[in-house]
Amino acid sequence: MANPFYATVTTAGATTIWSADYNVAPFTASIQVYVPAGTTVSYEVDMTLDDPNIPQPNGLTAQPQEWVALTAFPAASAATITSSINFPVAALRLNVASISGGPVYFKIIQGFFIGT
Repeated sequence: MANPFYATVTTAGATTIWSADYNVAPFTASIQVYVPAGTTVSYEVDMTLDDPNIPQPNGLTAQPQEWVALTAFPAASAATITSSINFPVAALRLNVASISGGPVYFKIIQGFFIGT
């Protein structure tokens, strides 16, 4: 089954994180940031290869998560963008620098391989 994710974002920050199922092969994910009329926003979509859900044993300091902007969603994006990736990632996040006038919608659907 597909792994859909939908988030409505109304404030600036990088707190909207989607964890991928990177064990699915072949890996595919469709990504959209929808900016409705009346919303003014500056954002980027970042990816990481560091799994944000791996707990650190015995109180050890967690490894840093390195986030890199996807080329289809560069810094200062302001309009609706739809794109896809076909390489495994651990997580994607919507990083909103500024927003006013309404929300934006962060949508992801990950394909799921069923075959022999």
